[in-house]
Amino acid sequence: MTGNSKAVAEVHRGPTGRGWLAMLLILWSTAPSSAQSVLDPAPAPLPQWNLSVDAQEGYDDNVRFAAPEGPGDLVTRLGARLDRTWSGRRGRFALSGGGHGSLYRRVSELDHFTYGADADGSYLLSPRAVIRVSDTWRTSYASELAALTASGLLLPAVLGRANTARGSVSYSASRRTTASLELQHETVSFDSPSLVGGSTLTAGAGVSRELRRADTASAAYQYQLSTVLGEHSVTHTVQGAWSRALGTSAHARVRVGASRFRPLMTSWSRTTPVGGAGLDARWGRQAIEARYDRFVDLAYGLGRVRINGLFSARYALSVTPEMVLDLRAIRARNLDPADASFELTNTDLVANLRYALARGFAVVASYSRRKSVQAPSLPIASQGAAVFFTYGRAWR
Repeated sequence: MTGNSKAVAEVHRGPTGRGWLAMLLILWSTAPSSAQSVLDPAPAPLPQWNLSVDAQEGYDDNVRFAAPEGPGDLVTRLGARLDRTWSGRRGRFALSGGGHGSLYRRVSELDHFTYGADADGSYLLSPRAVIRVSDTWRTSYASELAALTASGLLLPAVLGRANTARGSVSYSASRRTTASLELQHETVSFDSPSLVGGSTLTAGAGVSRELRRADTASAAYQYQLSTVLGEHSVTHTVQGAWSRALGTSAHARVRVGASRFRPLMTSWSRTTPVGGAGLDARWGRQAIEARYDRFVDLAYGLGRVRINGLFSARYALSVTPEMVLDLRAIRARNLDPADASFELTNTDLVANLRYALARGFAVVASYSRRKSVQAPSLPIASQGAAVFFTYGRAWR
């Protein structure tokens, strides 16, 4: 969730996109031919292609999402995505890429072609050790970048660019105990001068142990370096977690810890509690997920290291074998210890109804509502509706 910026000294810079890609290719191509073990990433399917295309027609009553009374507009979008996967006895490698073209009727400055690409792989180093690496590139509207929306940030519809590179190694010390190391580098930038880009570098180590069949306990340490306009902030986090299986279809999780961090452009540090709780369950044709997380991270676009309280929930119902209802909600409350006057609350609600017309074909009706409140400014809100037509095909 964090990484380093271009302003950080060379010693802090994460691997480049080409470096990650080369590593992925080497890992997959050198996979030995010994038999699979219990720790294999997955049973190896044949090499496979996946193609998906979609068309969208929608309306939003505040398309820019930059002022309380912004203009509404209709938008037409066409997009496509292609995935390619290779699998060996002990490794897997995948590439994917796609893009969307957007055409607005009146607000023509929002007409853009957005695109993204992904590369990821996993490799069984030994019967006990697994390495995983990935790299993701996105150029899209800031309001649609997962690096922002997943943490509850709602920003104006300007172009943003995000690159996230991850690597991890896990080692099974015993049948019940697993240790892991993780590294992530993330950079986000924007075309608009009103939004502040930045980067984060995160390194972490953890250990988990299965106490009983239904209970697992873990402990972790994380180091995070955040950079904005040449200013740096370091965060140290220690936390413990417990998860419990409630039968075969429900799980509960709890995390408790503390973060010590230095806000940007300050000389003092602060310690704050972090953690969270979550529950997911499935029964019959229904599924529900709910979680609350409190953490410290860099708020891209705002140029602040914030304390974020994030609540998210999801409910899914399979109405018929062809029709699925999906409801999602996110609410985030952001505080900046360096600025007592700053408080930002974002709410994002989405409802989707998907109907499978035929094999590979589906239509989706969607409704969304967003609201951003930052005192003393007036709230910014928007709501919209859209219809998607999608087609997907897989072949070997």
